[in-house]
Amino acid sequence: MNVLVIGGGPGGLFFAMLLKRAEPSHQIIVVEQNGAETTYGFGVGFSDNALALVRDADADLHRAIISAAEHLKSITIVHNGVRIRISGNNFYGIERIRLLALLRERALAAGVVLVNNYAVTACDDFAGADLLVGADGANSIVRRTFANGFDFMTSPCRNMWIWYGTDRTSDGIELIFQKTEGGLFIGHTYRYGTDRNTFVVECSPETWRAAGLDKMAEHESIRYCNSVFLEFLGTHSLISNRSSWFNPKIIKTKRWVNGRATLIGDALKTMHPSIGSGTRAAMQDALALVEACVEHAGDVDAALASYEHRMRPVAEKMQATAIRSVGWYETVHERLDLEPIEFAYDYMTRTGKVKHSRIRQMDPSFSDRYEHFVKEKGARS
Repeated sequence: MNVLVIGGGPGGLFFAMLLKRAEPSHQIIVVEQNGAETTYGFGVGFSDNALALVRDADADLHRAIISAAEHLKSITIVHNGVRIRISGNNFYGIERIRLLALLRERALAAGVVLVNNYAVTACDDFAGADLLVGADGANSIVRRTFANGFDFMTSPCRNMWIWYGTDRTSDGIELIFQKTEGGLFIGHTYRYGTDRNTFVVECSPETWRAAGLDKMAEHESIRYCNSVFLEFLGTHSLISNRSSWFNPKIIKTKRWVNGRATLIGDALKTMHPSIGSGTRAAMQDALALVEACVEHAGDVDAALASYEHRMRPVAEKMQATAIRSVGWYETVHERLDLEPIEFAYDYMTRTGKVKHSRIRQMDPSFSDRYEHFVKEKGARS
């Protein structure tokens, strides 16, 4: 079978490597518009569940990721200058370019052909492929080329985001809710290297405009954000990598298959940076598509139908979680009067997935503090 994968991110490389290992006779080519040493963004995050998926598919890759990653064991919510730390939240941050290098190495060893610096502009050029996989992100050329076949919709989120890095590292994940005269800014940061953190800034469009960020050049924007988060950064600074403001978008695809073409990851459906599941979702899709191809060897139509049947409920559930998280952030101004412990608990339970029993299991001390706060608040009222 001749397989073409457009997009050399984690999902595309993981799919190509696993399928080639499962059936070495397949001719598999991965086409990526960027160079092998080029990446945008900074770190990639994995939860325990995400890495368990990798471990079950490729134990050696799992060990390599663990070895290269920073293990973070807590999340800290900073509200009204008060730091509330919640432990038991296992998370692994790894440099994105390092993760891609690990996947490229294993894909090449398996016999996958990798083509870099090739920007696909027309999928008609690859009409001869037995299977075409769009792993090319939220702006997928594959999805847009076959727009009528995939039947997708795009809904931009309300808040503005910008992706930075910093050489100011943190012990765990930190979420900083910083009030300014113009409105609230939110800093999302975690360590992905011994001397590097990802640092994402989020704010409402009203705050963005009030600060004048809609008119600022790149160097002015980074200087302004440095000043907003000065208490965290101290003598350190934010780092740009072609960083620009954007609205994350929620993409939903009604039909997952168009002839012998399908999609995985953000090309198929987006999550949201606030739940950090984009890479996991892409690799989960990749694994499911490989399993379907192996199960229905020689029958691409049956394999694609099986892939959609298996993964659509999973994807819709994850996306629903992401949308609830988006809603929490976009209405967070309604919660700013909450006490720090109350605010942190509200954050932890924002999607409905994390129940009190789970919080108690993660961090009994935090759970005790919250229960004590609720009891005292009830007594006062």
